[in-house]
Amino acid sequence: MQKAFVRLCQQVDRIELQLSKVGQSPGNDVMHVEEVASMLGYSKQTIYTKVMRRELPHKKKGRRLYFLRNELLSYINNGHRKTVDEIKLTAQLDLTKNKNSKNARRT
Repeated sequence: MQKAFVRLCQQVDRIELQLSKVGQSPGNDVMHVEEVASMLGYSKQTIYTKVMRRELPHKKKGRRLYFLRNELLSYINNGHRKTVDEIKLTAQLDLTKNKNSKNARRT
């Protein structure tokens, strides 16, 4: 009986440990307005304005605003501007594609 109790306690400990890890991956961190303002380098008022304009991904529960770190990182990455080298590479690939499609139509 005592062994069964010890084994049961160990299982409960393992389950509690696993439950404590749920939702704690770095990308799913829940952030509040102050943290978002610090992360993005904006004032709190600018964050509220961007939320009002629906420019920032956010969640709202009651009167509280919540932000997920991974959604904010995606927002930042979507604003990526291509470098000159990336633009040149894209242009070369487009020209090659167009040239190949014209040659394919001729035959």
